[in-house]
Amino acid sequence: MNTIFLFIGFLKFPLFLKRFSFDINFIRGEEWVFLQQFLESHNRLESLHIHIREKPSNKSHYSHRNIYLQNLLRSLKNQSFLRDLTLETSFCSLESFSIGLSHLPVMKNQLHTFKFRAIDDTVTSQKMPHKRINGVCEFIKNQKKSLRRLQIAIPFVFEDKIVTKIACAISKLTQLKILDLQIQDINTKKTEGIQRYFDEKIQKDYLSINSAEDQAWKPTLAQYMPRLKNLEDFLFRIGLSDLYKKEDHQWFLDLIKALSSLKRLRTVFI
Repeated sequence: MNTIFLFIGFLKFPLFLKRFSFDINFIRGEEWVFLQQFLESHNRLESLHIHIREKPSNKSHYSHRNIYLQNLLRSLKNQSFLRDLTLETSFCSLESFSIGLSHLPVMKNQLHTFKFRAIDDTVTSQKMPHKRINGVCEFIKNQKKSLRRLQIAIPFVFEDKIVTKIACAISKLTQLKILDLQIQDINTKKTEGIQRYFDEKIQKDYLSINSAEDQAWKPTLAQYMPRLKNLEDFLFRIGLSDLYKKEDHQWFLDLIKALSSLKRLRTVFI
């Protein structure tokens, strides 16, 4: 099937469409453009779910995919009715999400639900971690008076500073009731498939160049959790290496202790 006709067909949908959910296994360059045009013209959406499962086949494909993602996010700037936003892509960089979201400064205190999935990497960037995620953090903070549910999946994280900075941004969400975090350190066995994919398809010896094996992984979450006074459900999905020293787990024990101060918390899933 030539899927481009599917994307051309999207442009024929009524302009007053309120909900759109899209899940596809692969998408080509010109199809990204049609999807972007659809989002620019259908600007009365209240709910938008996009899930793209395709794995880029090489570094060039991967780089182009990230540029298309940035443009797609930029096309949401006129979605003033949007309340529910889900963006999940297989193997798109966290920095690309950040760059794309940085083009949405007018989307303030608008979303009720925000879900996204991205992978931290330095294939297309040499910036420090806090620079790679500025756009994501600012976008989250811009929803501080409206966001009720936040789901963040980063199944491949190089440095704990990224988790800490995202946690700081989350702590600004005064109305947040449900927080779902999936964080995987690169030294965890669960990331082996992702590591192999990067080494074979994207950039050979990538992990040896960007190794974080000697770094203690201690994200500062406990400092920020007590600020979420309205939090009712907390889901924390994390993989930890069996090789970590016992003292490196103190950050996790501090997090559990911090949860006890949340008077409205009713559900914890770890």
